[in-house]
Amino acid sequence: MTLLTRAARAVLHLFMLAASGAVLASLAAPLHPALDSIAHFRLHLAAALAVASLVALAWGPRALALCSLAIAGFAAVWTAPYLPGLATRGQAAAPHSLRVLQFNMRFDNHETRRAAAYIRSQDPDVVLLQEATGGIHSLKSLLAEDYPVRAVCPARGWKGGSVILSRLPFARADAVRCSRDSSLVATQLLLDGKAVSFASIHLQWPWPMKQEAHLDSLAPMLSALPHPLVITGDFNATPWSRTLTRTAGLTGTTVAPGYRPSWLTFRASDWVRPLAGLPIDQVLTSADFRVQAIHTGPAIGSDHLPVVADLRF
Repeated sequence: MTLLTRAARAVLHLFMLAASGAVLASLAAPLHPALDSIAHFRLHLAAALAVASLVALAWGPRALALCSLAIAGFAAVWTAPYLPGLATRGQAAAPHSLRVLQFNMRFDNHETRRAAAYIRSQDPDVVLLQEATGGIHSLKSLLAEDYPVRAVCPARGWKGGSVILSRLPFARADAVRCSRDSSLVATQLLLDGKAVSFASIHLQWPWPMKQEAHLDSLAPMLSALPHPLVITGDFNATPWSRTLTRTAGLTGTTVAPGYRPSWLTFRASDWVRPLAGLPIDQVLTSADFRVQAIHTGPAIGSDHLPVVADLRF
C-alpha cells in the first residue's frame, strides 16, 4: 500500500469519525441550541457519511465503515417524515380547499415584477411574506389589485416586515396583530363563512445567534393564536429541528412533511439548491387541515424559494 493510499484512508476514516459524531450530536438537538444548529445539516451529514462509508467498505477496516453506515441510516429513519419523496398527503375528500404561498421576498429583491407574475400564476388565496419592504415597486404595491386585503406589520429596520396579502375578507375589523419587532403578523380571515387564523413569521438565525430568545419573546403571541390555524414563514430552521418542534407545540400545529430545500446563497448556481440547500421555509397547520400538495417554486429575486401549499379542511 502506497503512502498516498494510506493518507487517503486516514483522511476518510477521520471524516467518518467526525461526521458520525456530528450526526449523533444532531440527534441530541433538544438538549441545547448549539446541537440544534448542527441538526439543520443532519441529512447533508448523513448523506456524506453514507457515501464515505460505502467507499470505506472497499478499503477497511470494515467495522468503522459499517458503524458509520448504521449511524447514517439511523439518522435517516429518525428524520423519515422529511426525507425526499416520503411526504404524506391528506385525503382528497374534503369540502373546502385553500392555496397559500409562502415567500421570504428578500429586502433588496430587484425582480419584484417577476415575483408578482409568478404569484399571480399560482393563484393563491393567501400570500404570506417576510422581509417585505415598501415603495411603488414592492410586492405589496404590485399585487394591490389582486389581493386587496392585507395585514401589514411595518418594517422595523432595513430588512422589512411581515405581511399577509389575501383575497379573503377579514373576519373582524381588529383582526391584525403584530409582534413588537414586526417579525410576526397574525390575522383572521373568513373562509366560506368561517374564521381562520393565518400567521407569517420570520425568526432570527440559529445559535450562536439569538433564535431561541427570539422564539421565547414570540411565544405568548404564538400560543394565543386560535384554531383553525395556518402558519408559514422563514424559520431559519429545518422541519425536524428543536425550533420547529417548539413552534408546533406552542401553536398546536403540525409541520408539513417532505424535504423542500428553499434557501441557498446567491453565490451558488440554481441547480445546486436541491442538493445543498436548506429546507428552512415552512408551513404549519392545525389538525383542521390536511396538506394535499406542497412544492417550491423557481428563484424569483430572493435567496429563498417560494413555497406553495394546497390545503383541505
